[in-house]
Amino acid sequence: MCKRVTVTGLALLMLALSVAAVSADTPFVGVYFDEQLQTEQANCPGMGVRDTLWVAASNFDALLGAIQFQIFYPSMVFWFADFNILTEDDGGLVLGDTPSGISIGFPFPENFNLTRLVLQVDFFWNCATPCEFTNQQIQVCCVEGSKHPGFELVQGVGLTALICATVPTEQSTWGNIKSLYEGE
Repeated sequence: MCKRVTVTGLALLMLALSVAAVSADTPFVGVYFDEQLQTEQANCPGMGVRDTLWVAASNFDALLGAIQFQIFYPSMVFWFADFNILTEDDGGLVLGDTPSGISIGFPFPENFNLTRLVLQVDFFWNCATPCEFTNQQIQVCCVEGSKHPGFELVQGVGLTALICATVPTEQSTWGNIKSLYEGE
């Protein structure tokens, strides 16, 4: 029994490591609730509170001349404005906005091998506290980068940030939990 559990555990570990290795190389754009890009979920602080989202791109493994994506906001978030971080004063070109789709052209190729902040999004919370609705998503989609030189398109994925995230649980007792592990 112990050998079977060990072999199964090792097989699951190898599977998890291979999935992590594949996903670590996938280009993506994500939305975060902090400038350090650590917080991907938040609870509503109350109706009309002004807040900031940080949009970052990573793992494109290339110099990019442009990047484009779109962000879908739930009704709990009232989008106010996008502030371009990378091309603020250096002659870059920005077309559109995050709710309808945004394209950002850089005056000089930008290195996107590592994580780079792309935009700051200002918004107002449109929800009561405590959270009325749970697991609302801010979804990034339609991610593409244009490599420099050659303008080859690089497809990426959009990450999801959560508002009022919950994990379903059920009532139990310590005896019920211990009984799950009896006989091992």
